[in-house]
Amino acid sequence: MAKYSDGFKFNVVKEYLEGSLVYRLLAKKHNIPNKQQVRKWVKAYKNLGKEGLKRKRSNTVYPVQFKLGVLTDKIMEQLQEGVIPWRPVDQWLGCPLENTASVQGHQ
Repeated sequence: MAKYSDGFKFNVVKEYLEGSLVYRLLAKKHNIPNKQQVRKWVKAYKNLGKEGLKRKRSNTVYPVQFKLGVLTDKIMEQLQEGVIPWRPVDQWLGCPLENTASVQGHQ
């Protein structure tokens, strides 16, 4: 799939909004393989302005330690709230959890 700059997309949308050409002719004029692409840009621009034409960069890579930290925090939070019982977690891990004594006293 071809990548288009934000400025290029804006110019195509602007041209459409000025009423000079329809989707199909704009796509043909600018060598865009599919008129639906132009239609998507126009819709995005109408909904979000120039922000809607920006490429979405969603390939964020998180380090393993960060992921483990998030999971650990979530599990500890649920253990402390009583959503997850302590004993099966201890048995599954094969060792006692940190803070087990202080939290178990509240059960």
